Amino acid sequence: MQDTDLLNQIIDKIALSKGYTNLSRETISRVAFLLADKYPPRELPKEIKNKLHQIWGAFYDGNPNFEKILAKFSEIKDNQAEIKHVLTQINQLHSSTGERLAIIPDMYEQIFKICKSSKSITEYGCGLNALSLILSDFDKKYKYIGYDIDQKEVDFLNKVFEELGISNFQAKYGDIFTQELPKSDIALLLKLLPTIEQQQKGISLEILNKLPNKWIVVSFPVFSIGKKAKNMTEFYTTWFEELIPKLDFKTSVVKLEFKTELVFVVGKV
Repeated sequence: MQDTDLLNQIIDKIALSKGYTNLSRETISRVAFLLADKYPPRELPKEIKNKLHQIWGAFYDGNPNFEKILAKFSEIKDNQAEIKHVLTQINQLHSSTGERLAIIPDMYEQIFKICKSSKSITEYGCGLNALSLILSDFDKKYKYIGYDIDQKEVDFLNKVFEELGISNFQAKYGDIFTQELPKSDIALLLKLLPTIEQQQKGISLEILNKLPNKWIVVSFPVFSIGKKAKNMTEFYTTWFEELIPKLDFKTSVVKLEFKTELVFVVGKV
C-alpha cells in the first residue's frame, strides 16, 4: 500500500476498536506495515486483526475481568494457601501459562540450576508468566522485568506485585521487535519464537543475536492451542538446532523436555 495516510487511518481505527484499546499501537502499526503490501485496502483491516489474534488474542478464552480478580487479594490478605489458589486460577486464564502449571516448579528448578549464579531475569512476551514464577517461590531469588504488548495485562501484573509486596518484580509495556533490550543475566523467551516467526519469517536469528544476556532460555509448545501434538517437539527441535550454529556467538546448549513444553537453555561461552 502506497497511501501512508490511509494505512494510518486503518491503524487508528483498529487501535480504537473494541478489544484492541489495550494493545500497543506500536505493535498494531508494525503488523499493519508488514501486511500492507500483501492485501488490498478493503481486506487489510481484517488481515491485521487476524494476525493480531494469532500473536496475542488467541491465548485468552474470553476477556478476563482483572479488576474482579484483584479484589480477591484484598479478601484473602496473608492467607498463603488462598494466595496460591488464586495465582493458580489466574495462570489458567492464559493458555500458555495454564499448560505450564503441570510442570512448575520442576521446569524452573532445572533451568535455574543450569543458569548458575544468575540474579536477574528479563522476559519478553511475558503474558501472565511472572505469576507462575511467584507460584513456584522464585520471586524470592531474582530481580524480574517482564515485557508485554498488552497494557491492561501489564497494569494487572504490577498491581498483583504490589498486593503481594513483591518489589523486585516489575512489568512493562514493550515489543521485542522495536524496544530496547536491557541487560540481565537471563532472557526468557517462553513460546515466543513461533509467535514472532508468524509475524516476520526469519526474524528469530536477528533478535537472538541482539540479546545482551549471558543465558537465553527459549521454549516451544508441545501441543497446539487446540491440544493437538502434530509432531511439534520434533519440528521445533530440528528448527532450533539448525538455528543455533548461525548465531553470532559460541554457545553451550542444554535441551530439556517436559510433558507440556520443550526448553532450550542457551549459554554464551
